[in-house]
Amino acid sequence: MVSTAQLFNLTPQERIAAINTVAREAYQGGGGKDIAAVTANLLSRRLANYGGNTNLVDIVKQPGQYEANFHLNREQITNPGLLNEADYKRVADVFDNPAMIKDAYQKSGGALSFRGVSAYGNRKQGDYVPVEGKSNFYFDPLDQTTYQKGLDVFANVPADSNKPIINADQFLKGYKGQGGAVTINNYYGDGTETQQKKSKDYTNSILTNLVLQQNNSQMADPLSQMMNQMLMRGEGSGKLNPLSLFNPLN
Repeated sequence: MVSTAQLFNLTPQERIAAINTVAREAYQGGGGKDIAAVTANLLSRRLANYGGNTNLVDIVKQPGQYEANFHLNREQITNPGLLNEADYKRVADVFDNPAMIKDAYQKSGGALSFRGVSAYGNRKQGDYVPVEGKSNFYFDPLDQTTYQKGLDVFANVPADSNKPIINADQFLKGYKGQGGAVTINNYYGDGTETQQKKSKDYTNSILTNLVLQQNNSQMADPLSQMMNQMLMRGEGSGKLNPLSLFNPLN
């Protein structure tokens, strides 16, 4: 069967960057359904030329979008050795299954945005939730014309191969970074309250440091003001979308 990367003509660097991103943004239980949904989200943004980008490396590194990549540079996010071999293969098994990605794409309407469990209070009717109570929820679907482009790409993908990936229920234990293996700051690391708190604290520390750096350099520009507002509102517990400041979900 043709892989997802082949269907969308992804470069090797795009595929690697996407897998590394999905590994830390998706809930990994539920047979990989949320892994498929984050993948569909990335591809939807690619179809939509999101932020003026059609290359997945640029998309996953857009400022303030994918929390898992805030502390990674382009060289790291395109490094196949960022994850250990077993973790990388487990996520890649779902990513490379176009039937699972097609299913998530259709159920989410080609959603361009998603948020985690901590933002469930902002869910609205019609939002896609792959694994209730565990996974992200997905919203902001593509316009019909762009959505159809995605359906056309998936047109020859058989639905009968849409089977959950059993080994996707295992959870990442860590990833390789500078200085060797380190603990992964992933909201979905193991589903425990401790892991969730670590992720929230980690994200808030990134925002705090960025704001302090801007203030220390006396940069009273719109970006600095925006980051201050996002920090005060606690936006770090979900996906950071600057547009939410002007069009809040709640």
